[in-house]
Amino acid sequence: MRAARLFASSSILFFALTAGCGSPDGPGLSEAQQGVTTKVPTSRAELFRSDALYTVVVRGLDPRQTSVPALQALRARADRDPSVKDYVDSAGAGSLELYATDSRAVACDAAPLTAEARFFATASFGFGVKGNKSVTQPKPPHRLRFRAKNERLFGLKSVDLNAMYNDPSHMREAMVWRMLGEAGQASSRTAYAKLCVENGGALEYRGLFLLVERVDDVFLEDRFPARAKGNLYDVAVPNASVGATLERREGGPAAYARLFPLSDGRLPEATYTLDTNNEDDDPAELKTYGDLAAFIDTLNGETPALSNLGEGRFASDAYARELDAIFNTRGFLRWAAINTLAGSWDNYLCTPGNYRLYNAGRGDTGDFMKAPYFYWVPWDYDNSLGVNYFAGADWATVPLLRPWEACGPYWQSVGGGPTPAPVPVLLANMLQNPTYRGYYLAFVEHALATWFHADWVAQRVGPDTVAGDSAAGLWSILRPSVYGETLGAGTEAPFTQRLWTNDEIFRHLFRSERLQRPSEGRDVQSLTNFMNRRATRAREELAGLPPPPAVDFRSVRVEAPPR
Repeated sequence: MRAARLFASSSILFFALTAGCGSPDGPGLSEAQQGVTTKVPTSRAELFRSDALYTVVVRGLDPRQTSVPALQALRARADRDPSVKDYVDSAGAGSLELYATDSRAVACDAAPLTAEARFFATASFGFGVKGNKSVTQPKPPHRLRFRAKNERLFGLKSVDLNAMYNDPSHMREAMVWRMLGEAGQASSRTAYAKLCVENGGALEYRGLFLLVERVDDVFLEDRFPARAKGNLYDVAVPNASVGATLERREGGPAAYARLFPLSDGRLPEATYTLDTNNEDDDPAELKTYGDLAAFIDTLNGETPALSNLGEGRFASDAYARELDAIFNTRGFLRWAAINTLAGSWDNYLCTPGNYRLYNAGRGDTGDFMKAPYFYWVPWDYDNSLGVNYFAGADWATVPLLRPWEACGPYWQSVGGGPTPAPVPVLLANMLQNPTYRGYYLAFVEHALATWFHADWVAQRVGPDTVAGDSAAGLWSILRPSVYGETLGAGTEAPFTQRLWTNDEIFRHLFRSERLQRPSEGRDVQSLTNFMNRRATRAREELAGLPPPPAVDFRSVRVEAPPR
């Protein structure tokens, strides 16, 4: 196995591996076919181009520490012992390098790894695996940490390499991130990267990954340059009964910082964790969770002005006024429309987790604790556009106005039997308000016309070719890297432990076949079929509702806080 996946410097290897990839058993490339060479980036904005392809090379670390099982074991120890780092620290002994990549180059072929193509190198880095459940997958996601302040990738502290394990297309996550960016969300940017790790003097190909921008203070500086010092809250789901639903808790602000013990021996977790302003020398008044409590009181209608309005308070103009003053409501509703249409269940909709809240503050005082204003920051989109784990679930038929009702099969799986799905109260409360509901449905119509149709998918995927430029579609850029995870026939299991074979990937993308892995609980509709069914069901539901107001979304951007 090792000989099958370790690569030295043979550029001939590309032709050997792609012969048989048109369908996975078709002809190889002709001399006339040209690959796409990613431009060497010079900034964060240039780094995160959705059609860019890079090669990440890790050298000089002990292979006994950097194998996937070793990294997974390290992460498991760190989850139980706060003194253990969840990554291998290079300590100056190795190197981390990034190269702009020719799309024709397969695996870790060294020929394209030239000095001209290299745009970053450091000897001070951390290398590990990440995720909750995904960290245990045979091909897990990874995280790169840039340890030295003067040796960071365009100022980034870290980046994620998502494995796209469930997705045979390798495009779903990138597609949803693109939608969110075009919808004026404060959301992460992406590119693609191949991962190569030195092992015994040769480079081991770990496969193709999605390079995803982390949500941290650097992210905030790019999105909110004049308001980047606020409170960023991450969320977790410590157990099946405690999710980040944003329900109001008794006990004041401290109740939202409460730690919950975990049954599997991992360290206790809080549902809401402060990711900024959390150091010992940061002002204590920033760590009270008072801003989060004020937001949660407002969204639940529990302010002095709203609580007297009774059950109908969420439909009132007063509710909209108070929530608008503390929350970027329009941005959230645009997120909710895309999330519902995409059938993205592994987030606030169902689990409920995988999002951030950022308090940028409103007005000009700079006191974001006294004048909070929150933004919704989405996260984690690998389980989207037809990826399903759960018997009885059909994410193409999620109801527009009560989407959480589609989460029953998920919670039956988690709870081991009939279990009520928790209600994402922010979304549920807002959809009771006529103003918010109208804006949400107007954006649903915009999203259906803009992204959720077969033509958009075909344009993003492109034909089964390696020829042309990025306008030919993502597949023309990704195909050699995807097929390079298998040595041999297209029906052979990938040596990277990816879930899907090359033959299955081809049939899924270009014959619109539904793929299933009963042993893994995976059921994935083709992109085209999902989009068609999702659009049909949504339009049928819209036809039975009052027409939403006319809204021009053509140049939508992240809204500034109110004064």
